Amino acid sequence: MRIRRRRLRDALVVVGCVVATVDPFGGPAGRARFATALALLAVGSCLHFWSKGCLEQNQRLVTAGPYRFTRNPFYLANLLIDLGLCSLIGRVWVAVPFLVLWALAYRDTIRREETRLAELFPVEFERYAARVPRLIPTGRSLTRGEAAGRFSLDNPALARGGEYARILGVWVAAATIVAWDWIRGHGLAVFAPEQTVGLGLVALVPVAWVWKLALAELFRSPETALVPFSREPGRRRVVTFALVAGLYGATRFLDVSPQSATATIAFVLMALLLAVLPTAKEIPSRRGVVNAGIAVAIGVFAASRGILWLGSGAILAVGLAALDDAALVRLASGKGGGDVPPADRVLWPMFRPVAILAVVAAAGLAVLRRLA
Repeated sequence: MRIRRRRLRDALVVVGCVVATVDPFGGPAGRARFATALALLAVGSCLHFWSKGCLEQNQRLVTAGPYRFTRNPFYLANLLIDLGLCSLIGRVWVAVPFLVLWALAYRDTIRREETRLAELFPVEFERYAARVPRLIPTGRSLTRGEAAGRFSLDNPALARGGEYARILGVWVAAATIVAWDWIRGHGLAVFAPEQTVGLGLVALVPVAWVWKLALAELFRSPETALVPFSREPGRRRVVTFALVAGLYGATRFLDVSPQSATATIAFVLMALLLAVLPTAKEIPSRRGVVNAGIAVAIGVFAASRGILWLGSGAILAVGLAALDDAALVRLASGKGGGDVPPADRVLWPMFRPVAILAVVAAAGLAVLRRLA
């Protein structure tokens, strides 16, 4: 039976949400394990990105960059990421069988791909395999002068954009495990006023997950509009104004933290950016920067007033608008979409269910906080 590598990690995340014991503030051991997990995730993510920027799949045998030290840096990166998730979960009885399954799943994949490389580049690959280890670096490596290839951000493997969404997905997976551990540890008390900060951070996890999906769509299909009113940017500005005004109005009716200097500065920044937004007019790049700034200002304002859990909906919407502006920039530069005019873009199918769920979630959280 063939073990699918992607489903293997998905299963690890699901199990982690149920049994993880994340304890970054509980003692030296907990802090060390949490730091180790973050370090493994960071190194694994960087290694995966580095490898992708060097890749020239089936065009030539690349031996530069991380390929100087290991013949399969992608899979070494995946191993580091999965070890980071195992460390985050903190259960030996989860890590051991997972790593066995990991070895079984990747063994056949590596053998199959290396057989293919040996067929495409028989002489070069034989020499390369004799000098560089298959997976784990052992000290044997090529010198820079012997290596072929180079890292480039313009590499098609990176330009397609899937790598950025993939790396964001790694961190969303880790955040999901942490979030569910916190929810299991507090139960219904997560809706209590004293847990406002934690609840707000948890609410940002699905926001990041939606952004991950949108980021992949941005590169894969920029002719898809991530938010409505593709033909009428002015209406998008009205929606943004309404979201900010609604969030500010919520501070008048909900039991929130008192006004602080941070909240005042964030609100002034929001007002300034909203005033600048109409001047962007039909310039997507400028509009995208302004929208990104508004999303950050909303986050700071909501967090300082204790309503980050509510403000996450506005952060999601404005962040999607910023990503859509980036998609328009790609479309204008001829990257994807063929000859589709911006006005004829089709709305992202995910938008409607996401918008409905965001409204339902905000209403549900407000009711539960009242009950708590």
